[in-house]
Amino acid sequence: MKEIKRMEVPGSALGPQKMQMLARVVAQYRYFDGIVLHTMPWDLPFYGMALTLMLKNFRPPVVLYALEDQVEEAVAWAEQGATGVFALGSDGFDLACRTTCTRSGRVVSPGYPPVGRTDGWTHEVLHDLLPPREPDPFLLCDALNENVWQLFPGTELVSREDLLQSAGVLVPLVEFERETRWLLEEQREMFSALHRRRIPVVVTGLPDEVEDPLLRRALLRTGVVSAGDMTREAALVKLMWTLARTNSVNGVRMYFSLSFGGELTQGEEPI
Repeated sequence: MKEIKRMEVPGSALGPQKMQMLARVVAQYRYFDGIVLHTMPWDLPFYGMALTLMLKNFRPPVVLYALEDQVEEAVAWAEQGATGVFALGSDGFDLACRTTCTRSGRVVSPGYPPVGRTDGWTHEVLHDLLPPREPDPFLLCDALNENVWQLFPGTELVSREDLLQSAGVLVPLVEFERETRWLLEEQREMFSALHRRRIPVVVTGLPDEVEDPLLRRALLRTGVVSAGDMTREAALVKLMWTLARTNSVNGVRMYFSLSFGGELTQGEEPI
């Protein structure tokens, strides 16, 4: 019988320090056959991305779940032994770094299919959907830069001088066509100021491919870095993690063009 470690993750005031602490605690159980973590649904995507990045080459499966009645199902998935950080979401067994939490509290994976299927009591991991794993030894990579701002479209930025003291900025777009003017016209002065100070601005919600050459040039002039099809939660954690390793716009662009645990669909060269 496999030895599975079960843990409760506190759900109050999620922040960088709590993500780091969880990674350090989980790392202590790397000789177990699997780890199962119970957390709040709105915290799960952040923890999922943090553990994906921080637990490099971690062999035991880590399964996060949000509902009390999912514990036995989560243990059953952990017993399958697949390497990675997973989430038992509302619609199935997903890569945790691909999940997001809806306003109704459902944990879903909008941009990537489930990586497991069930048939009665049988649980099967779809290994062809899992990101490749390296044979290197385990390494805890838990450094984060906490000085990251998150700005939603519609926010007035011109008077936010403290924004210019940040290490990086994340802008989550929801309706790209409607919010292009806010991003490229209404806030041109602020984004130009950020660009001059070499503060990276990462944007989620851009289409996978921006084909309009004028729009593409406008994005490049603002110094915007596209997060591809990453979720908002994954992009925020990845920006904190990236800025602990590089503080240049080109360095951030390079990190965001790479998928470290399946959080990004890699395709054409990103903006």
